[in-house]
Amino acid sequence: MSASPEKQPIPRWAGPAILILALIGLGFAAKLTDLHWRVHTDPAWHSFCAVNPGLDCDAVALSPYSVAFGAPVSIWGVFGYLLIAASAIWVIRRPKLRAALAATLVLTTFALLTSLGLGVISTLQIKSLCLLCSATYVVNIAAFSIALFLAKKRGGTRLVLSRGNEWARDHGRLSFAILASCAVAALALTAGYPKYWKKKLQGDLGMPSGMIDGQPWIGAANPKVTITEFSDYECPYCKRGHQMVRQFVQQHKDEVRLIHRNYPLDRACNPNIPEDFHQNACRFAYLTACAAEQGAFWQANDYLFDHARDDPTPGAHALSEALDLDRAQLEKCLQSSARAHVIADIKDGDKHGVEGTPTYVVGNQVLMGELPFDLTLALLGKGPMPSASVAASAPPAPSAPLPAASASTSASAAPSTSAPAPRPVIDSPSR
Repeated sequence: MSASPEKQPIPRWAGPAILILALIGLGFAAKLTDLHWRVHTDPAWHSFCAVNPGLDCDAVALSPYSVAFGAPVSIWGVFGYLLIAASAIWVIRRPKLRAALAATLVLTTFALLTSLGLGVISTLQIKSLCLLCSATYVVNIAAFSIALFLAKKRGGTRLVLSRGNEWARDHGRLSFAILASCAVAALALTAGYPKYWKKKLQGDLGMPSGMIDGQPWIGAANPKVTITEFSDYECPYCKRGHQMVRQFVQQHKDEVRLIHRNYPLDRACNPNIPEDFHQNACRFAYLTACAAEQGAFWQANDYLFDHARDDPTPGAHALSEALDLDRAQLEKCLQSSARAHVIADIKDGDKHGVEGTPTYVVGNQVLMGELPFDLTLALLGKGPMPSASVAASAPPAPSAPLPAASASTSASAAPSTSAPAPRPVIDSPSR
């Protein structure tokens, strides 16, 4: 005859195992929090797990799904693992108390369901997986499995949860204090966590700007070097790259000029995109083309880079309100000349062999991904021309499954530089 649930032997390893898993998860969550901060505050920084477009922690961190309730998802992970660790310590100290096990089971179940939801979002929406995130999923599955095993040993999940509920009622004040403390901590995170991912671009930076052959430029009125940027407003790597180039142009504003060209990865206007990808990119490009008619291209450019992933996405009304534009003129332009302007940009990008965004043209060099500023400095006569031998030793850019042509072609066409080979940065459909 089997022993009653009250007398079932309790595996003494289970509580410490859950505690160890919680601490491992805490370490991963802390690393992800640091990664999220770095990828949003340093345009030149890349993590070790940005392997390719399908396996890229940076892309996941740059997606709008990386933030929830006013804080990075990873910081909520830190919060959750601390709670799981506390409940595991309770299990270790009171192994026969089902309430302790009930708390652990509820917390690990929530962690497991969260992992499932985030995994689905990464796969179906972001279309890129994060190695560190996946590691937390494994931790959550393991912790839940041990908690479930313990619950079965103690009479089953229903009995464990029932006894946990009874304990909460019997210790009402303590239960309320615990829940209230958690709620206050969560509200403090939501309200007080620095919103660095909302950092705005810096307007025209006080530099000259204008139009040349219908294209907006910023920087030197009489440039020694001209950088032409082909970009997409729904691509977070484009925003990061644009920040870097704008900073560089600001530092050399009497010698370097930046020209912007649209290359939206959206089949609504770009015939090179065979499937749904950036579904608002053409519309955003039209908006900037029309803002340029009112002398507000760079303001519109910065506004859309900052707000392209807002919900709802910005349109003519939002742009005209934010920048004090003539909405009637903006709407008229959208119905007439905007599409032709963007199509011209796309055709010119095709002539230069553009296959991904961002892509830069410097002289006769076409560079996809990060712009090697040492090459630009060399063209300015402020540094040695990068040697081919150094470039040959640089790691090649990984190929990527792109909706357009393979990114490896553009990477191989890049000039010899001492900088790492440009990475393919075609964005996923959600961004």
